[in-house]
Amino acid sequence: MHMVTPTRRGQNPSGKQEVQPGHLILVLSIIAAATQSWAPSDDVNRVFSSPSEANEQVSLWINAAEDVLEATSRRRKISIEGVQGMILVGFMAAHIDGLHRYRVLFANALVLARDLGLHRIDHPHNSGKANTSQAEIERRVWWYLCASDWAMAARVGGVGEGIYSCHPRQMITKKPLNINDEEALDGMSRHERPLSLPTSMSYTLQRIRLAELSRNIVDRSPLMMAHTGGLSHDAVMDIDTELQTLINEVPGFYSMTTPMLMENYGLTQTRAADIVFQGKVVYFLLYSQRCKIHLPYFIRSSEDSAYYSSREICLKHARLLIRSNIWSENADIDNVIQNKLTELLVGVFLACAVLLMDACVSPLSPQQYEQREEIFRSFKIMEIAKKGSETTSKFIDSLIHILRKNQTSASDSAPSEHQEPPAYSDGKGERDHQTFPYEETSIDNSISPGYGIYDSLGFPETTEDPFNVNNGPNIVARSGEHFNSTREDISSYWTDFTHNFEEGVAIDPNSFDWDSIFMELDSSFI
Repeated sequence: MHMVTPTRRGQNPSGKQEVQPGHLILVLSIIAAATQSWAPSDDVNRVFSSPSEANEQVSLWINAAEDVLEATSRRRKISIEGVQGMILVGFMAAHIDGLHRYRVLFANALVLARDLGLHRIDHPHNSGKANTSQAEIERRVWWYLCASDWAMAARVGGVGEGIYSCHPRQMITKKPLNINDEEALDGMSRHERPLSLPTSMSYTLQRIRLAELSRNIVDRSPLMMAHTGGLSHDAVMDIDTELQTLINEVPGFYSMTTPMLMENYGLTQTRAADIVFQGKVVYFLLYSQRCKIHLPYFIRSSEDSAYYSSREICLKHARLLIRSNIWSENADIDNVIQNKLTELLVGVFLACAVLLMDACVSPLSPQQYEQREEIFRSFKIMEIAKKGSETTSKFIDSLIHILRKNQTSASDSAPSEHQEPPAYSDGKGERDHQTFPYEETSIDNSISPGYGIYDSLGFPETTEDPFNVNNGPNIVARSGEHFNSTREDISSYWTDFTHNFEEGVAIDPNSFDWDSIFMELDSSFI
């Protein structure tokens, strides 16, 4: 492949016709996406010797797209194709380099979109182009940016938490229609298909609905409320009700199998398989958001019975995230692709943190073996995904680092094998219902498609058990490698921690500063 040098004044290789910078950015971003998701099944023409060779080129193409943008945006507006290209570039950069770079690239895409007037497509001054295919494409791009902006404000911590840039009162662009791509024509009417019918826009519209709820979460908890501890528990439960309503209203076709979709809607096998996977992602994002909103009250439930409902909901949906057969070998999408969807991996990290903390507080729970298996699964998912992903590596490292940092002096002495956590009153691990007056919630595997316990994860065969220190360096211990100054300290700590966990030794919940752990996890990645 020959990459056009962006400094040649935007000319094509023959020099006969000017190449539009936006078009070039989009082409470069598509090449980057292809090399990032390259799988063995793609190598029919032997373009690359291996998927690894293709993956190694991703950063090159991302940097090339950024170079074109930097060289041309100073002198002219970038076309809609350029905005689409920067969205793709940001999506890939999030997986490779982390969320900071994603925020920067996303901000660039948003500025470019506003320069094109995508936030005012349906202003009366633009009535002449309102029913064109170009306007409909622009609506799709704008609302994708809005949905991403609102989702980040509610789900990603740090300095960007609770802040969004797309304000509903500062835009006059209608939502995209629920129509197929081939129905977006010049002179088209504003009639659309019912939401109960699958179209090219079904997933996007579901994503927008969840994003609008995310924006409402942010609006209910402005930054000035930080001194009051954030959302009240009553407000959290109100939001939870809205999320449950949204889950109940997910279109029925997202619960169908590929053959059912082909038979009922006359879809091709490829299109039907795409819809099946989209349905799994829709439920995954809904469950991830539901788990996230209950996180602040999850650990407080051990001290205040008023928060037990939050504990149950948070824990239940953390388990659903890990049990999703999105991660199984028959998930209707290449494993190499699903492990590069950062938005999904953030949900896995969140679920892992919740399950691990619950295991610390209740190590002798009647579901202790199931707990360990679920945590094991979450680490296996992240261990595979961290290869080539700085973001996922940081997810794992931060969890280890934060747990190590916030372990108090009470943990310096080895916990007694007979020590019982506050939730249990006898050596049999039976729950004390006077202290914890609620029943353990069993997982209903029929809640939604793709969330049953799966038999095959599709992971490479390995003899390493992350909870067995006798097998040598383990997954969890190795993941401290990025903290160079404390690598041995972290590995040693984690080995001891997982050994106690494997042996069923009760870990004193007071040995961790849980408030600090939640605060740091929330401000880092979740």
